[in-house]
Amino acid sequence: ATEYRMACLGMRGNAYGALVLNGRGDVMEIQPLRPQYMKLDRDSAGRLVFDYQEPGAARVYAKDRMWYTRGFGTDGVAGLSPIAVHREAIGYAMTLNEHGSRLFANGAQVGSTIEIPGEWSDTAFNNFKEDFNKQHGGRLNAGKPLILEGGAKFHSIGLSSVDAEFIASLKNAVAEVARIYRIPLHMLNELDKATFSNIEHQSLEFVTRTLLPWLKRELRLVHECIAD
Repeated sequence: ATEYRMACLGMRGNAYGALVLNGRGDVMEIQPLRPQYMKLDRDSAGRLVFDYQEPGAARVYAKDRMWYTRGFGTDGVAGLSPIAVHREAIGYAMTLNEHGSRLFANGAQVGSTIEIPGEWSDTAFNNFKEDFNKQHGGRLNAGKPLILEGGAKFHSIGLSSVDAEFIASLKNAVAEVARIYRIPLHMLNELDKATFSNIEHQSLEFVTRTLLPWLKRELRLVHECIAD
């Protein structure tokens, strides 16, 4: 239930749970509700009510029957979706990921070339290709010396400037999304600038600046329930 609430907060900015009480008024269960079906209204007295509109489970909940946590918002009532607020950064990351998938799926990267002077006959070319694959193809032949004839030259192709910039853009996209949720990069297996000392410090910051604000929100609800 806690993971579901955090997923709702991370994607929708709001998490709702209906309080199920026993005959003495004690909370026996918290039923998770889907935030996309929730609409917040006010009754004639100005009190906040929760109008849940899921097909087959529609119901209106009073504030004292709702376990409600919201993220950052501007109206003091509902939280804003982090995905909607940062849609440009997230869309940029998705576009880069899609581009990379198409690029590598199509086998567009060439690791090396063999330059052959002049023009070979089909027979000579096929013989060379067959012999090359036999001598150097596969995992067991990796690292064997390459012997070329007839003036042929081997050229190794590294990353182009475009490829290098693409990889850098992917890393920046990861950092942009991590920044939205205040997650240290080392927790996403991005260790380029990580050291033993700064990882410890960043882990402490993750507790104090990321987890603690959410925990305070949940504790506030616990205190409200106890007071009621």
